[in-house]
Amino acid sequence: MAYRNILISSPSKINIRNRQLVVKTTEEYSFPMEDISTVMIENNQSNISVAALSECARNGILVFFCDEKHLPCGIVNGFHTHSRKYKLLQAQIQTKETLKKHLWSKIVIEKIRNQAKVLELASLSGYDQIMSFAQKVKLNDKDNMEAVAAAQYFKYLFGSGFSRGQDTVTNARLNYGYAIIRGLVCRSLTVYGLEPALGIHHHSQLNAFNLADDIMEVFRPVVDLCVYQMQEKEQNCLTTEDKQILYHLISCDVLYDTQKHPLFYGVEKTVQTFQSSIVAGEDQLKLCAILPLRQHEYE
Repeated sequence: MAYRNILISSPSKINIRNRQLVVKTTEEYSFPMEDISTVMIENNQSNISVAALSECARNGILVFFCDEKHLPCGIVNGFHTHSRKYKLLQAQIQTKETLKKHLWSKIVIEKIRNQAKVLELASLSGYDQIMSFAQKVKLNDKDNMEAVAAAQYFKYLFGSGFSRGQDTVTNARLNYGYAIIRGLVCRSLTVYGLEPALGIHHHSQLNAFNLADDIMEVFRPVVDLCVYQMQEKEQNCLTTEDKQILYHLISCDVLYDTQKHPLFYGVEKTVQTFQSSIVAGEDQLKLCAILPLRQHEYE
């Protein structure tokens, strides 16, 4: 299983040699392609060869690119990675509305539970109230308990004056972390032959990643907890250290099917069970629960 997540934050030349990704800065580093899960190219003075991009795409390695503010603005993701893409596309299109509504309800419930767990792990008040919202979710979340819970949750987490629309370092950190999770979900959707634009709840005609935005909801609280813990660093802007911490959330533990796994593996298994649900026409979806933030340890 691929386990390396490579962050490139200084000017570099990136190429491919003997099935190794070679990164040359003041020194030269090489990584076996089969070990790599993601690559984040943060420094826009870096150069990557077409051969390296091609090999990354062919091996299902997700490559993030950043803008002049060093924020993720695009990804390179492979296609033709699944042998029955058309069959799965038909399954997505033909998915019954009842199943879509049921799956979305399940995602919302788990997201709210994870939000409550964040408050508990952060030793903040509000756990019981947020958890009660999860118990009130109806089919397709028709009462929009997701939004109701979020409004209270963020006040408990970041204070009564906090708003997601503010231009603050807290929101910059949240946006950076969410962008990484979104890209990770997109990669897994492609690997499992699913069309990211065909969501079960999100359905904007201007969004190529509606399904990614559906599935990533469960993983947002991981970013929230990390950003809460970063508040002791009172900076005015997103720093290189901030970005390194948020990027390496990819390798933090989550709980999947009673076992601890790195987040990127939890995303993959979630997508796999979503695909199984679509193909079978019944709920087989398994979701991840949040844990205290620790880097996964391989035995």
